[in-house]
Amino acid sequence: MRLEFTYTAVDLQEMAQAAAKPENARQSGALAIGKSRNLFGWVIFIGLAVVLFIFLQNRSVTVPPATPLPAPKWGVLEWATSFVPWLLVFGFIWFFVYRQMRNLSPRSVYEHTSSMQQPKSLDITDAGVRMSDALASTEWRWESFTGLVETANLLLLRQADNTFVIIPKRAVPAAELDALRYELQSHIPAPGAFPVLPPKP
Repeated sequence: MRLEFTYTAVDLQEMAQAAAKPENARQSGALAIGKSRNLFGWVIFIGLAVVLFIFLQNRSVTVPPATPLPAPKWGVLEWATSFVPWLLVFGFIWFFVYRQMRNLSPRSVYEHTSSMQQPKSLDITDAGVRMSDALASTEWRWESFTGLVETANLLLLRQADNTFVIIPKRAVPAAELDALRYELQSHIPAPGAFPVLPPKP
């Protein structure tokens, strides 16, 4: 069976949502790497904030004068100017953390990856799955897949490293969707099974 389609940013977003579900997401592969990067960014953000707070507190300690000075009168302007450095520091750090998280979003990946925007041809055979476009061609044997995940608009062939081969349902005629679903499920090895190899001569 041959299917022709072009991915959209919505396809990648739906795939990411399906991968994030507890029954589909295992803490390994690309998903775990993305989560560890986000956690690392937040740890750095909090650590820098604590260091800056301690640094500013130490600088504010002064030796009291011999004669007491009258307490300064704090107005709205004084309160505002005392918070400006904090706002600038936290805004600066938040900007870079937010920018890093935004670069990992499915839409950003789609917009910055030209190969994802190429028209695709997907061939499903008894030997495996082959996807090709104008730039490259990739072939997977059935033994490389560990399961089939279905969403509202996609059929996702999951691999051992928790990545997916995306098959949009819109590329499949409605009358053939059930047959394709059955064919994919029948070729994917059962969990824990090993491929049967022919005996050596």
